[in-house]
Amino acid sequence: MTEQNYLIRFSKTKNARFLSHLDMARTFFRALRRAKVPLKYSEGFHAHPKMRFSPPLSVGVESLCEYCRVTLLDETRPPEKLRSALQQAMPDGFSILDFAPEEEKPKASDYACYKILFSGDCAQALTEALASPLIAIKRTKTKELTLDLAPLVRFETPVPEDRNTALSVTLPAAEAMNINPNLFLSALKTKGDFTPLRILKLS
Repeated sequence: MTEQNYLIRFSKTKNARFLSHLDMARTFFRALRRAKVPLKYSEGFHAHPKMRFSPPLSVGVESLCEYCRVTLLDETRPPEKLRSALQQAMPDGFSILDFAPEEEKPKASDYACYKILFSGDCAQALTEALASPLIAIKRTKTKELTLDLAPLVRFETPVPEDRNTALSVTLPAAEAMNINPNLFLSALKTKGDFTPLRILKLS
């Protein structure tokens, strides 16, 4: 049998943002089976499909740039046919943007870019809050770290958007230092009543 690695690029929005990472993986597995995609399974008694996703998103966070790597056996359909078949099998909130052979594994980025929409006109207050230390507690399996996030994040000037306020922020996403948007927001909330309406991962 011929093996080929494929890269699926997809977005996760609307109600799909409420799925946990594990539930999302199960959703993909069921959809791939409905689309008759010939997944390769691991060896051993408890065989599992060879699927690997982007690092987990926090529940409630939307994304336009998620990835799933799969290994297929003897697949001959062109990429667009695969993309269309999987899209038809996916529930609302998932858009399959690309489904093609993986020629070369892309290098993981050390940063992730988000757009956060806040309730009301708070651009000035946000600008002032972001100009001072942003203290957050980062918890790991073994310890708690007190971090000042201000030197670690990059952001653009907050701008009005539909009577609310949009902030574009870039957060570390490397294995050695990973700051998710909820940790950033927890630090920001110590500076004022900033209510996020939407968190969207852009890249």
